[in-house]
Amino acid sequence: MNAKELFAHSLAQATNTIKCVRAGDFVNATPCTDWDCRTLVNHMLYELSWVPDILAGKTIAEIGSKHDGDLLGNDHYQAWHLAAHKAAEAVRKVDLHKTVHLSFADVPAEYYVQQVAGDLLLHAWDVDQSLHCSLVFANNVAQKLYGIIEPQKDDFAASGLFGTEVQVPNSSRIQTKLLALIGRPEPSV
Repeated sequence: MNAKELFAHSLAQATNTIKCVRAGDFVNATPCTDWDCRTLVNHMLYELSWVPDILAGKTIAEIGSKHDGDLLGNDHYQAWHLAAHKAAEAVRKVDLHKTVHLSFADVPAEYYVQQVAGDLLLHAWDVDQSLHCSLVFANNVAQKLYGIIEPQKDDFAASGLFGTEVQVPNSSRIQTKLLALIGRPEPSV
């Protein structure tokens, strides 16, 4: 599975999750303990909104505060679909070897596309948890993300981006291992 396929799959899963969110759900707690459902969905939309600009080669300084604030407005479905369409088109067209400019380094577009794909899918799981549902990842997608995140887990932990790794048996399914890696205990079913 290449980065573009991973992004397309993650975006589709996140979009399906966003379709389930009703305005009354926005006050629900999420596994991201500092964020309620509304704040988390706005964060996901914020990350998605950056994709076309970053893939066009813009720097963080050039983008500035363009995507700050409440991006959900009165119709979070419409806001999501517009941003999703623009991001999907940008990913479809980008040369994955192109250098893009992130806040911490210049990296290949492939790295950034994978990073956003992981963020979208893992936060879609968080949103589903706030809705008392549980998103099930395709095994190949969970394996791909695990393979991307695991070698960098210490850097991510030090950055505060993830919670403390949850210990799970080595025999656990890949989704359980992936969620544990980022500090998410998977609920019992």
